[in-house]
Amino acid sequence: MSFQAMAWAVQQDLPMREKMVLVMLANYASNERGDCYPSINALSKDCGAGKDTIIRAIKTLEEGGYLTINRRQQEGVNLPNTYTLNMQGVVANSDYGSRSQQGGVVAESDTNLLLEPITSSLRSEVKARAPEKASAQSELMKVLDQDHAKAVIDHRKALKKPLTPHAAKLLASQFSKCPDPNAAADAMIENCWQGFKPEWLINRQQAQRRDNPASRKLTHTDIWADALREEGILPNEPDSHGTDLLDAGYGNRHQESNVHPLRIASAGRY
Repeated sequence: MSFQAMAWAVQQDLPMREKMVLVMLANYASNERGDCYPSINALSKDCGAGKDTIIRAIKTLEEGGYLTINRRQQEGVNLPNTYTLNMQGVVANSDYGSRSQQGGVVAESDTNLLLEPITSSLRSEVKARAPEKASAQSELMKVLDQDHAKAVIDHRKALKKPLTPHAAKLLASQFSKCPDPNAAADAMIENCWQGFKPEWLINRQQAQRRDNPASRKLTHTDIWADALREEGILPNEPDSHGTDLLDAGYGNRHQESNVHPLRIASAGRY
């Protein structure tokens, strides 16, 4: 093993597949020139990858100028390839698919380049293909359209509870449990909920069927509960106070035990 070749291979900025194969080739390097002779079978075993994967990785490394494949024949019979790691520069004008073994021109050798990463068109293409970092918008858009995802993010900002990517992922999983995730997002916004669970929407719909909004009058408990929500004492989630239970009584008289919890919560404020 050449420590110089190994140090150089580790420095290269490559995708995992190509990086692993390059490091394994460097492990087989027999001298400071980077000559190595492992078989495809040996590389496949060392890297824990299939032969086709190893062959594609070597092809990519050759096109990027990281190595030279020495294709050998003897009396018309193909012999195992050998490889030379290009530790002293990148082959000039190494267009993909057109690079020949004899036609390339190696940049002037500089000992300072031995441990420096190679600059090549391969690296820029790899970075262009790199996935974008997850964001709240991208997580929500896995189940919502772009307009609804933005509306949910703006809604949480208005509540001064901005979404992190992880929180957005959890919220999206709840939306996905509904037949129409976009409609679920609308319900969350319309009801001023900080979060969302499908059962909240079901409870709200059942309550609306029980009560006729046109004829139903607000009780003292409803008024207190709304005021306490504005103060942040009660949560914004639906059914955070049991209206039917708290307002149970006879006529206009309310049982003290039913409204007592809200009176305690509002003590000193109203």
